[in-house]
Amino acid sequence: MRLKLTLLGIVTVLATAFVLVAHSKAVAPPVADAPASKTVLVIHGGAGVLSEAEMKAAGLTAQDFEVVLAEALRRGYKALQSEGGTSTHAVEAAIRVLEDSELFNAGRGAVFTSDGRIELDASIMQGTMTGTGNGKRDPRKRAGAVAGVSHVRNPISAARAVMEMEGSQNVLLMGDGAELFTLSEPVRAKYGIERVSNIYFWTDRRLKQIREQHAKSEPKKLGDAGAPQLKFGTVGAVSVDAKKMITAGTSTGGLSNKRPGRVGDTPIIGAGTYADDRACGVSCTGTGEVFIRHAVAHDVVARMLYGKANVTDAVGETMKAIPDEPGGVGGLIALDGSGQHAFGMSKNLDGMYRGYVTEKGEVFVGLNKGEMKRIKP
Repeated sequence: MRLKLTLLGIVTVLATAFVLVAHSKAVAPPVADAPASKTVLVIHGGAGVLSEAEMKAAGLTAQDFEVVLAEALRRGYKALQSEGGTSTHAVEAAIRVLEDSELFNAGRGAVFTSDGRIELDASIMQGTMTGTGNGKRDPRKRAGAVAGVSHVRNPISAARAVMEMEGSQNVLLMGDGAELFTLSEPVRAKYGIERVSNIYFWTDRRLKQIREQHAKSEPKKLGDAGAPQLKFGTVGAVSVDAKKMITAGTSTGGLSNKRPGRVGDTPIIGAGTYADDRACGVSCTGTGEVFIRHAVAHDVVARMLYGKANVTDAVGETMKAIPDEPGGVGGLIALDGSGQHAFGMSKNLDGMYRGYVTEKGEVFVGLNKGEMKRIKP
């Protein structure tokens, strides 16, 4: 009798353990593109990728984009690993690489306005709030942005300069006022900001693009970009450092053939960029007006703070909640304090230039929807 009870007890314990393990597997939240180790930096080069035919017509290949994305990740990782390096240094360093490339719609590769100029926007935000208990009243929570600048080679550095202005509560400076401050000699020297002619941004690819649009457009349609590859093209980065501070940044040339003075979500804190150490950092890309109306970047953070969602679910729920468009409305990247990242893309979107680097220096990049590619050193 005692033997039977013992056997029965063993069977019961094993059965219970099996149920617990099975239940644990069933409820474990999926993590998109989970790396072998924690992610320290995630980037994007804009939503909506060129098709193979479009790349061929432009004399480009997928590898061209992968090389620049990988270089941006390596540069950001190096800044993060350097003495005194923070997530802010990593974000700025990574975005500057993307801004200096002709491949992406930011900095050097920016698109034209309808009157034939380049107008650039950028923002950066630190999520430092950990341990203060002050919530949104934390005075250390800083952000900076510039809009409509035309002579700043690296707008992300100008945005950082605005964020770190001593004795100022300014967050967003625009046009001539932004350039007056960020191109002043002390600021230029401190942040490595270079003044350039607007012609510096005039690339052959973008000149051909704007000429084709003008040939097809009627006056009332100026600023309506049409095809997805003409609408999208923002770059961004989110990083977390050893002190668990999260920084997010975004930079763009806006919509191709946009009306002069048009500003999208990129420099709008809470729409295109947001960071909160209690949740995550977010950088968006897509149809700016939609992202402004839905405060998309902040919505991801809010779902984590108030809804207790993990970063993957928060990104997924946010993307489902905003209206889609033919060709897709856009996408975003997010990274939390534990090193978990997520990519969000609207259902109709074909892909997003993106990548991430782990704490071990492992570099991954991707273009179309699907798996990421490991880039060897």
